[in-house]
Amino acid sequence: MELPVINQQRREFFTQTLYGLGLIACGGILTSLAACEPFTTKVNTGGQATFDTVTGDPDGFLKTVGTGLVVLLKDKDGNSINGAHSVVIMRVGTLDKDEYITLSSRCDHEDCDVVAPVDVGENIICPCHNSQFSPVDGSLVNGPAKTSLVKFANSYDPVTKFLTIFA
Repeated sequence: MELPVINQQRREFFTQTLYGLGLIACGGILTSLAACEPFTTKVNTGGQATFDTVTGDPDGFLKTVGTGLVVLLKDKDGNSINGAHSVVIMRVGTLDKDEYITLSSRCDHEDCDVVAPVDVGENIICPCHNSQFSPVDGSLVNGPAKTSLVKFANSYDPVTKFLTIFA
């Protein structure tokens, strides 16, 4: 017995509709799985900015070895040298020699900005989930972050007291 043409068209319509809904559901599942992927470090490279270590540090954090500050630095065109993130500037070395390290403030765990230590002996801390980084070189001390902070090259002029950061 052969089904009428109308029933075959109806059956085909429902079959095609279910296939379509299945494809949409699979696409949604794949999208949600991609959202579970951890953040990756994306740093704007090629820019540079100059920071005045005297006027740019009104609280004097850079006067003490082992302390630092977090600042948003822009290049000569007004673009941030570290994407949407700031730069950590840490005083390292000895008191008789001005040396600095410059790091991305971006923690790779959940894209949060870290906080520089204001007291000697403290680590750089991510306030989101308490990841800790060394104030000496930005290396990861304690997770949940997976990688160290990205380090930027810099050059310090002791005459002008300007620190140039190269991203």
